[in-house]
Amino acid sequence: DDDDDDDDHDVLQTPRAPSTTAWGMCPAFDFDALDRLEEEEHEEGEQQNSGADAGYGFGFDFDFMDAIEEAAAAAAAAAPTADAFPLAPPFKVKSLVRAATWSLISGGSKEEGEDEDEDEVGLELPGMVPRVRSNTMPAKITAGVSRIAMLSNGSRGDVQPLVALSLRLHRLGHEVRLLTNADLVPFCMQRGVDAVPVFAACQAVIECIGGMGGRMAENLPSCMLRGKKAAEDWLKQNPGVCTAGKDALDVFKPDLVICGSQATGLAMRYEAATGVPVVYTFFSRMSLDFAGGITELCPERPSLFAVSPVLGDLGKRSDLLLQTGDWSLPEFPTEGDFAGSAELSALRDFLARGSAPVVIGWGSMIAEGFPPVQKLGLALRALRASGRRGVVVGGWSRLHQLGNELFGKGKLPGLGPDAAELAAFAAKRVCFVAEAPHAWLLPQCCGAVHHGGAGTTQAALRAGIPSVITPIFWDQFGHGTEVQRLGAGVAFKEALPQISAAALATAIRRAVARAPVATQLGARLRDEDGVQSASLAIDGFLWKWVRTGRFARDLAKHREALDARHKKIQRVASSARLGGA
Repeated sequence: DDDDDDDDHDVLQTPRAPSTTAWGMCPAFDFDALDRLEEEEHEEGEQQNSGADAGYGFGFDFDFMDAIEEAAAAAAAAAPTADAFPLAPPFKVKSLVRAATWSLISGGSKEEGEDEDEDEVGLELPGMVPRVRSNTMPAKITAGVSRIAMLSNGSRGDVQPLVALSLRLHRLGHEVRLLTNADLVPFCMQRGVDAVPVFAACQAVIECIGGMGGRMAENLPSCMLRGKKAAEDWLKQNPGVCTAGKDALDVFKPDLVICGSQATGLAMRYEAATGVPVVYTFFSRMSLDFAGGITELCPERPSLFAVSPVLGDLGKRSDLLLQTGDWSLPEFPTEGDFAGSAELSALRDFLARGSAPVVIGWGSMIAEGFPPVQKLGLALRALRASGRRGVVVGGWSRLHQLGNELFGKGKLPGLGPDAAELAAFAAKRVCFVAEAPHAWLLPQCCGAVHHGGAGTTQAALRAGIPSVITPIFWDQFGHGTEVQRLGAGVAFKEALPQISAAALATAIRRAVARAPVATQLGARLRDEDGVQSASLAIDGFLWKWVRTGRFARDLAKHREALDARHKKIQRVASSARLGGA
């Protein structure tokens, strides 16, 4: 029975990481330890290549890491109306949109004309107080436009949601700059988002360390060390390509920093040094759980969980943790795109002349110990055994190049003795493409085989097609659990390198049979507009806290209280030493 939950492809229930940060982020956060770490880094010498953040390549940073996730492309959300989403900046002070938005953050709003007591707004959260080492607090913003810097360190799946958010914030009238990996700057710029390279090229670093692999946190220390070394080597070999993150922020002078969870160290140090607030974002449940108390920093600010409630509802976890829904970047090829790309045009023709295919791709995930030629063989053998047509998306493994070589020569080194048979099958039943917009491609397919990254998983759900999840790393196993629980596909408990072609073919047949459930879930996701929810929350925070100077005043108060506490501790310690003498 295709719907039997006891089949061989049920996922294991992966336990979540404890809700504390990897480096002890708790109400008693040791800022002296952070100081010592910075001093040690300084003693080791200046950062390579004009101070670029050598420790922050590869999709995690030296202080805080979580798994690289796959591309977050999804179907188009309904375009907001001018009334609900004004496009002409700046907003009037009495904007109902901003007043309503702020009520999401503060838990309520004042009636128009009612006097407001600043001390009554917001929540008093216990927790960590960034110690500002600069006496200069950010000035009150008087212009209608704010400068927003975004930090994203990882693969395309980490930067694409922030590109979507950047475009929406730009429509609200804000100036946005994205600080990201060197190889992802063109992706941002091509979509109209200003970007600066501050991190090593992610793809080059992943290739250098041989790919990703592993279910849980025991794999992170080795990944951290190998990734840090590979990033440093890349920066040495590419001098002048990247700018130091701190320098790039100083030049831009942001009023607000929006941080992906893989650049947390840089963001925290910048807020501590300048007082510029940081809003933290999370694209998976595991990255949120791993972050722990970072969502309860003082002064208070919203944190954004960019995951659809369909994939996992947080419930009432925190008043300042907002589950917005996923941040999709809907892209659809134009006639000009088809005219300018023979590959894209061939894909359109392929889709039109036969039954809906299965799309197979692992995006920016390179699996450790699983060469690309073996990936290609797995995809082709599974498609042939399942009797389905297929679209193979090349991604960072460059499967499209291998497929074209197989077409041309009828053989491929390392593919196996059935290479000629696979070539004949692919010539009739498979289309190879480097990449294609998910929002356009996925709805034309009958199912998707992928690694289970947060973005791709939600893109498939939004398109209303079932998934076969073949996990490679970290939270992808958990996403497989959720998809199978929803009945929207099949997930493997084994990592990709352990999956056989026969098992994958069986999973494809079972997943396609679950299309009705996927169709229903797709309608629910398409009703969400996570990008709009997030952009309005950020805009409300800027208007209510940053532009009024309230965040700066609260930060100054907390700094004074923390300094007084430190002095008291020093007096007690000094008295104890004198007493002991």
